[in-house]
Amino acid sequence: MASPIQNISDRIVIPPACQERYLPMDIPCARPLRERGILAAGISRLFAPYEILRIHPAFHLLIFPTAGTAQFETPQTKGHFQRGQAWFAPARHPHHYLTKKFWAGFWFALQEKGRWERLAEAPVRQWHSTGFSRLQSAMENFWDEAARSDPLSQEAARAYAEIIGVFLDRELRPDPPGVRDLQHRLSSVWDEVNRQLQYPWRVHDLASKAHLSPVYFHRIMVKHHGMRPMEMVTLLRMRQAKELLRNTHYTLDQIASLIGYQTAFAFSRAFKRHTGCSPKTFRSGA
Repeated sequence: MASPIQNISDRIVIPPACQERYLPMDIPCARPLRERGILAAGISRLFAPYEILRIHPAFHLLIFPTAGTAQFETPQTKGHFQRGQAWFAPARHPHHYLTKKFWAGFWFALQEKGRWERLAEAPVRQWHSTGFSRLQSAMENFWDEAARSDPLSQEAARAYAEIIGVFLDRELRPDPPGVRDLQHRLSSVWDEVNRQLQYPWRVHDLASKAHLSPVYFHRIMVKHHGMRPMEMVTLLRMRQAKELLRNTHYTLDQIASLIGYQTAFAFSRAFKRHTGCSPKTFRSGA
């Protein structure tokens, strides 16, 4: 990317094919967003030659890429936006980004002062986001509900606005060095376990997925989640078991096979130990 960072004026190029869905910030149900110092936010699908150059922006910028490719440059750094990561640039800090093909993501412009004043001295940075998919879902749901006029939809939109704010606070909390990487590793492990509950997981398998020793993995699980690794596996299995018992007619043998138990008896015993009732009692709603 040729460097225009020293230019004296901003440059904004938004081709007609680009699609921007701005969150409606001026309606009553968006009050939780305004109170958190969110000036603007949106969900974007962008096509070349999309380009943004800002020399002295009066807001902090937070971007979550979700698809495609885009490049960024600041006076200190350059690189590519990556899905699953968050990118932050503080107010008054020159930045330049563009796509040569297609790029999608969602973003927030935050007040320079007030709630987010502490970010003024933060560097431009990129990090693994463990909650970007949940934040994206909350934004999509807020946008959909806010477009409806009935009172319950407006109430739901306000609830989603609160959720967006909480997720944003969590994303931007000041963490000690290395904590975000560790959280990303743990999140990746449990996402994979959730996708493969039928696998006979053991602590050494989980630790290997996180690129940690079994002893250290056990220690950080207790510290960050308040439970041992295999207790988390059981928790995820029991959550899925409850969904299957509520919403399907699968037999106990079928459910046992889907969530990693060799027999219906082994599953039933684990379920009763975890919930205090048998699967049959839970399914009947007794």
